[in-house]
Amino acid sequence: MSLFSHYGEYMTCLRKLKAKDVMHPGVFSIEPDDNLLKAAEIMVKNNVGSIIVVQKGKVIGILTERDIVRLIANGVDFREPVYKYMTKLVSVAFPDDDLELVMQKMIVGHFRHLPVVDEDEKPLGMISIRDILNSIQKISTSN
Repeated sequence: MSLFSHYGEYMTCLRKLKAKDVMHPGVFSIEPDDNLLKAAEIMVKNNVGSIIVVQKGKVIGILTERDIVRLIANGVDFREPVYKYMTKLVSVAFPDDDLELVMQKMIVGHFRHLPVVDEDEKPLGMISIRDILNSIQKISTSN
C-alpha cells in the first residue's frame, strides 16, 4: 500500500493508535541541578536522543541531542546545571492521545521526542519520530 494512494486509510489507522500504543515505557530523567555532562553521559550510555528533567516527579524540562550539539558549538561549560539550558515549556502527550495529534504536536513544534505523561504530569514514556515511523511501517505492511 502506498502512503499517498491510501492516505485516508492511513489516517484512520493513525487515529485508532494511541500514544500509549507506540511510546517507549519509562524515560531517562535527570534533576534540574544535575550538570550537563551527567545528562550527556546518560543519553550516550542508553542510546537515547533526549532526557527528561524532573522535579518532585513531574516533568519540568527536556534536554535533547540537538541542545547538546548547540551547547558544544557555543563552548558551554558542561559542569553547568541542566536547568540553565533545558527547554522549559515542554509539549507533552497523554496516553490516550491519538497518534495523529501526537504527530501534529511534533510537526508544529519541530520535535523529535515527545514525553508521555499522566494527568499529574508524571512521565510515563517517550515517543520518538522513529516510533511513529515504525508504527506507519507496521500499518503499511499489515494492509
